[in-house]
Amino acid sequence: MSHEIRLKRAYCSNFMSYGNNVNEFIFAEDGTITWIKGPNGVGKSVIIEILSFTWFGSPYRKIKKNSGVRNSSNHESSAATITGVEFEKVVGDVVERYEVKRRMTKSGGISLTILKDDVEIPKAAGITQKKLEDEILGFDYTIFENIISLNTIQTIPIIDMPPENKRKLLESIATIHLDKLTKANKEKLKDVQIKFKTATNDVEQYTKDAEELAL
Repeated sequence: MSHEIRLKRAYCSNFMSYGNNVNEFIFAEDGTITWIKGPNGVGKSVIIEILSFTWFGSPYRKIKKNSGVRNSSNHESSAATITGVEFEKVVGDVVERYEVKRRMTKSGGISLTILKDDVEIPKAAGITQKKLEDEILGFDYTIFENIISLNTIQTIPIIDMPPENKRKLLESIATIHLDKLTKANKEKLKDVQIKFKTATNDVEQYTKDAEELAL
């Protein structure tokens, strides 16, 4: 079933051009368009970076090292870089509230925390980056990147993308995952081969039994 992601709040600390105080951005409560206006260089695009880093652990713009997301004037500080996004996932009449947090220490270690309806999902539940994308967000970085690029001047036509990126984008849009299908096919083939070998052995044994009984 299709679903909708409604952004509610994004926040950051010691991130990009923002200092150690918690800086937050509140989105329209009804899930409609939020208009963000300001001159160049004031930090509007940092919202995209917060979404990208929080959800996928990677900045949207091509920064060589994750430390690049830290406040450039605050590199000597021991304060961690913190980002977070609160959103609602709407599936039919069901609304689930999530908060995803990403924390990066000065040394570059990154931790992920996910809360559902204000309760933290325990690490024992096996929450991984892949599960966040597959089971909560419903999209991966390739989809996110192209949604952003198609609404900015950074658009990269699909015909100009490297083959691997084209494949991932088309698979994501069509919700087809060839790697999963290939793995499933290999497992099915292995199962059939085992059954075939067992059946062949049975035929040989029955043939031998029939010959002995005939004698």
